Amino acid sequence: MRCQVQLRQFENLKRNLGKEDEKEEEEERFIHFFSKISFSKNNLLTRFTFPLLLLLCTTAQQKQTVVTTVARLTPKEAKRQQRHRKIRSRLTGTADRPRISVYRSNQHVFVQVIDDDAQKTLVSLGTQSQEVKAVIGSEEWKTKTVAAASELGKMLGKKCVDAGITSAVFDRGGFLYHGRVKAVADGCREAGVAI
Repeated sequence: MRCQVQLRQFENLKRNLGKEDEKEEEEERFIHFFSKISFSKNNLLTRFTFPLLLLLCTTAQQKQTVVTTVARLTPKEAKRQQRHRKIRSRLTGTADRPRISVYRSNQHVFVQVIDDDAQKTLVSLGTQSQEVKAVIGSEEWKTKTVAAASELGKMLGKKCVDAGITSAVFDRGGFLYHGRVKAVADGCREAGVAI
């Protein structure tokens, strides 16, 4: 607290240094003021000197403020995230029955099989991965179809069965259970995973 008061007084003295008529008198008061400042024994710096403080002030003035902008959620995305939070309050994946989480963007679908108890992703797959593109095609428009989501679900189900996962809970991620999201679930069921 004492240090903050002294720094405030320092800033006031520094401001007064800019005046032409009292400049020499203020500089003397400035030097005299900082020659008397001492801090507690717990502080590593026991005494500030004029050149050090002057250097600190000039570097503080040279620092530029960085403005960071945070993108706001659209109302539609905010409602989806709210629905997802509500769904997640009821769904939990375990080691015996993990959670299949789906995220659908405009272009792609991403799926993860998650054990929430261990906080670990067991299997993950998306329409951007090379093994899925080898089956559905590498053209951009092919990744956003229901057929591509169905193939993704089948491949995910096959990976789950290979990993020893035969039953899971389905987390639709706040999206409607319709179209590509439903196709992923149906593809997993076809591969042998009970949802």
